[in-house]
Amino acid sequence: MIGAMANDAATACRGLMRRPFYAVASIVMLALAIGANVTAFGVFYGYNVRALPYHAPSRLMLVAAASQRIDPDDPEISAKTYWALQGRLPSVQSVGLWAYIGPAAAMVDGRAQQVDTADVTPSFLTTLGVRPLIGRLPSVAAGLPSGPHEAVISAQFWRAAFSGSDAVLGRHIVIGGVSERIVGVLPASFGFVSATDLWAAYVPPRTGIPASNGNKFMPVRLAQGASAAQLDVQLTRALQRIEAVNNPAASAREQHNRERLIARPIRPALLGMTPFGALPSLVQAMAVLLLVLAIANAGNLALVRNRARLQDYAIRRILGARRGSLLRLFLLEQVPIVLAVGAGGALIGWVALQDLQEFQPIFHASPFGIATGAPAQAFGLALTLVSLLLVASGPSVQIWRQTLGDRADHGTRATLSPGARRTQNALGALQVGLAAILLIGSAALSISLHQILTQQRGFQTKGRVVASVLMPPALANLTVLGRVVDAVSHLPGIAASGGSLEWSYPLTKTLIEVGVFPDRPRAQAEGVYFVPIVGHYFRALGIDIAAGHGFGLAAKAASCHRDLIVSQDLAQASFAKGAIGKQLNLAGDLYPIIGVTPRLLWQPSGKDGISGTMFFPAACLATLKAPFPFRGATIIADARGGPRAAISAIDHAIGVAAPGAVVTSIEPYSQVIFASTAFRTLIARLVAAFAALALLLAALGVYAVNAFIARARLPEFGLRAMLGADAGRLLRTALVDAAWVLAAGLTGGAIGGFFLVRMMQPVLFHIGAVLPWIFAAALGLIAIVVIMAAWRPASQAANLPVKTLLDAG
Repeated sequence: MIGAMANDAATACRGLMRRPFYAVASIVMLALAIGANVTAFGVFYGYNVRALPYHAPSRLMLVAAASQRIDPDDPEISAKTYWALQGRLPSVQSVGLWAYIGPAAAMVDGRAQQVDTADVTPSFLTTLGVRPLIGRLPSVAAGLPSGPHEAVISAQFWRAAFSGSDAVLGRHIVIGGVSERIVGVLPASFGFVSATDLWAAYVPPRTGIPASNGNKFMPVRLAQGASAAQLDVQLTRALQRIEAVNNPAASAREQHNRERLIARPIRPALLGMTPFGALPSLVQAMAVLLLVLAIANAGNLALVRNRARLQDYAIRRILGARRGSLLRLFLLEQVPIVLAVGAGGALIGWVALQDLQEFQPIFHASPFGIATGAPAQAFGLALTLVSLLLVASGPSVQIWRQTLGDRADHGTRATLSPGARRTQNALGALQVGLAAILLIGSAALSISLHQILTQQRGFQTKGRVVASVLMPPALANLTVLGRVVDAVSHLPGIAASGGSLEWSYPLTKTLIEVGVFPDRPRAQAEGVYFVPIVGHYFRALGIDIAAGHGFGLAAKAASCHRDLIVSQDLAQASFAKGAIGKQLNLAGDLYPIIGVTPRLLWQPSGKDGISGTMFFPAACLATLKAPFPFRGATIIADARGGPRAAISAIDHAIGVAAPGAVVTSIEPYSQVIFASTAFRTLIARLVAAFAALALLLAALGVYAVNAFIARARLPEFGLRAMLGADAGRLLRTALVDAAWVLAAGLTGGAIGGFFLVRMMQPVLFHIGAVLPWIFAAALGLIAIVVIMAAWRPASQAANLPVKTLLDAG
């Protein structure tokens, strides 16, 4: 038995080496497709499949207050609602609250450095079920008004700031004048919403405007046996009780805005807050389509090659070989192909995933990220086995069904049977259709990205430099900030300089959102971006005043004139006509509008559910009833000499004007634009690579199959030539199959492309007008490639001398 298998293995290897085209073509096609799937799966698995770093995440939900004016992908809630729900949800085992603080200038071992922070109730960490790497979690007492100040830090920050020493426990970090005692270190895999260095225990406010701000996240853990449907019912009843105890004006406003409480499973809720959305799933789906195309190609080649060997199999049967031994010989031929495909696909996927890791800091969104380890490689191995099983199934059935003496008397003179030709044409049409679908999807994504990158932004980026600055408590005042802006504006080559409190500038990751009410009957709340500005902010960013006028000196003087400038989209959403002179209700006070700017682009796709932008003189922050946090600012400079040359001078000027301030980043605005669209750009490039591979595989498959078919039909062409058919007639005959393949493939590709584009609508942006051109260009390109691929083997066969055609038989 062993000797027979060794003999069959040697025979199989000789067969592959004697005619290597089938093996080489199959290995190349399948390895490329499987490598693409390993790459796509690394993205898909990291975002949609990999277990979240929480205990029993299937029982975790995020509760949010939603309304007509709140983006459903932004599940935020207020501290006031958090307190109102405490103890009123029988289906909930525990509940916590997370509040974004962001980067702050903290004192670590006596020196100022950036620390990304979040305020959490102690119950937040226990609700998620996280276990510390060392130490413990903040105590229940830390969540009481008079409790100790306790915090836990991330494993990454622990290693960077404290060299991974266990002596970190008990040490203090001073943030905003408050000394937080470190009691534990969280695992490296833990994350929630944003990258965070330190989680400080705090007590959420119960009253006032801070308690009403819906800018917090509330995870809940369902009790054992409880369902999401039960929680939804209890949330509806809880909202009714909240409205009943509210003052009449607040209740009327909530009812008018159709506010409701909703709960979503934690994975889709967190994933919806990322800029990625359905893109990982889309990439995986397109990679699978590419693999199906490669399998169809390799399967078609295997069928054609196997049919050419039926005579050899028939002779072996006559000489006493059993079906099983013939099938074993065929399967042994597949072993080196399987090994080569598996190794090639794994290597391609590994290299691609390692390259993607370089983008990780740009589009990483805790707790998600690209997976590069065993799951992706195991997926590639499984795909290899499934692919080769599918490719080998057709020839295996052919061999098993062959009867004794079948085809032994026909040899190679017989033309392909109608059934075989139909099978191969169907597989060819599938290849063409899948290539067309992938090309349409790739073009749609690429043009959507182009539309995003080239749409009107309302501001200028050329020559602009953006610096993010953290201010220690002693420097966190408008006097110091004004001094910094003035210092930058006086640098050589700086045409204008301005700033905003916190990090409010277009296409940044951190945005300040507030709710305002137009001064008119039954006005709905408008969610707006709130930008407190200092200095010549509009000049520095190249923002025009389309109507009215600017702030004058109010934005940089200590006096306040309580005026607003709004963007055009906010003006249109708030007032039927003419916003100048109208008023907006901000934190209970009315502020007149003195100017209108063009619409500003704050998110890459423009689908953020926000009505617009409101500019507010930073000098007027003291007039707000709710205190406004001041931990840092953004400095924007128009550097006429080029941003690269100005960066070091701006960095130095900030250090001189505000000693002790931490410049966390300083970069050209073009880099900000790149970071805001990096993931979309990466996905578009990946899908474009898939489409190019699909085009290559379709061309290779059509060429190879037509070459085999043309070779098998040489005897038929010889007979036709003897009966008077010229080369042109033979060429048309040879191209008939390719024409049917092309027609069927393009029809299926157009239909499939239509449904794919419909599924892609949530991630596409303003491409409706160019969709017909996308379809026409993609289908036209596929047609040209297929015709070129089919023409050469058909032309070669049709132009052979008659004697050669007859000798082939």
